[in-house]
Amino acid sequence: MLFSIADAAYDSQSIYKIAGTCDIFPVNPINSRNGEQIKSSHRRVLSHFVTTTFGKQLLKERGKIEQQFSNLKDKGLEQPRWYGKNRYLLHIQLVFLIHNTAYLF
Repeated sequence: MLFSIADAAYDSQSIYKIAGTCDIFPVNPINSRNGEQIKSSHRRVLSHFVTTTFGKQLLKERGKIEQQFSNLKDKGLEQPRWYGKNRYLLHIQLVFLIHNTAYLF
């Protein structure tokens, strides 16, 4: 089984169904803005899973990833002036290059 670590924005039934057909278990915080009780079976399982040792470790890894994205955003990853997929992809690659080059010197 594969695990998908995602943001609370991806807490939706349609994503859970697609992930289930691909044998992927999405591990993401339950979005409190949905305002619903934990009705779906995945949300019930997930609420128990994140209390396990492995679930806590996965959420820690997610925190590390979020922290790295925050560091990259501080270096200019998000610039709304860049439009178009190819231009933005080039921008992301340049930010990664600059970020990694900083470790060399």
